[in-house]
Amino acid sequence: MSVLQAYSGELPQALDTVKRALSSEPDHPIVWNNAGVVAFLAGDLDQAMKNFETARAHAKAHGWQDYPQAVFNLAYAKARAGDHTSADDLLRQYAQFDRGSRWIELLSEEVRLGTAVTGAARVTLGMTPQEVARVLGSSSDTEKAEGHTILHYRSRGISVVFGSEDRGAPLKVSMLLVYKPFGDSVGGITLGMPSDRVQQLLGQPLRSLGTGWHVYAPRAGFNVRMASTPDDPSHLVVVAIAIVAWV
Repeated sequence: MSVLQAYSGELPQALDTVKRALSSEPDHPIVWNNAGVVAFLAGDLDQAMKNFETARAHAKAHGWQDYPQAVFNLAYAKARAGDHTSADDLLRQYAQFDRGSRWIELLSEEVRLGTAVTGAARVTLGMTPQEVARVLGSSSDTEKAEGHTILHYRSRGISVVFGSEDRGAPLKVSMLLVYKPFGDSVGGITLGMPSDRVQQLLGQPLRSLGTGWHVYAPRAGFNVRMASTPDDPSHLVVVAIAIVAWV
């Protein structure tokens, strides 16, 4: 009732309903989650986050593994408050319960700008060709594909893709691709890392794109390609990482 009242704009009534509900059921996770939603809609982010955290604590005290709705709501509130690091971590936790519904996509949209991986090897999305050349030097070869210019630095395991030339705008980096022998980490992920370790760090992928590519939430522009090792077809490891500009 309190949430419906809040969404209907009846915030004073919603706050009163929450107060009475907490008085009668002070240990109920759902009541605390509802209290968080009402506080969020009332613009009190600090109180909303406290309520969602309390909802999770009571859920675990009741023997629940966690409270997915409260995890989702807390992540959303953290993102709105500008704490994208915490929101990112909470979203990975929520991804364990949600296997690709519209809700996780919505949360990814809210969190993504503050958590997106934007570069590697001192090259970042949005750089011009001149800026990339100052960082990486001359490329080993250049390729044109579907209106894009691609500079390959194969000895370093890096390819840099610049946006389509037919848009009339200056060329800027729209994608970075790293592969062997690139040796640094990207967003905490390294080439050769086992798939189970990637899952520990990033959670379940938001979606799979085929040919081994996976998009990880909330970094929908952070793609990891997996492939089996020659001596063990069932053992998947990271063979490439792509960082893609938001479109």
